[in-house]
Amino acid sequence: MPVPLFLAVSWTLLLLIGCFIPGELLPFQDVASRLQGFYFDKVVHIVLFFGFAYLWSRALPKRGFLLGIVVVGCLFAVGTELIQGALISSRGADVMDTVADLVGLAIGLALALALSWKGESVRMPA
Repeated sequence: MPVPLFLAVSWTLLLLIGCFIPGELLPFQDVASRLQGFYFDKVVHIVLFFGFAYLWSRALPKRGFLLGIVVVGCLFAVGTELIQGALISSRGADVMDTVADLVGLAIGLALALALSWKGESVRMPA
């Protein structure tokens, strides 16, 4: 069953807010500082981009949208890091954040495709 478009749009807004909020305003700064060896930040990136890929794949189940989701997801992954490095105070560009974003994107798409092979909605492009 397709996900309502509202959920995919809302998740995308959450992703952008999370990526563009100044570092000193991040709600999990204290937790992240206590879990330095755990790579908490990378887990957050994976979850945000997993949600993006999965929800958009389920909200737009028609052929042809999958490639667009991949392209937009990759642009978001690279673009958010470049903007963080150039414009956001107390944030910096981190290649490993981009890698985590792409891992989350891949896992979200893989799950959506796996469900489509079980008779769910997402289809591979022709």
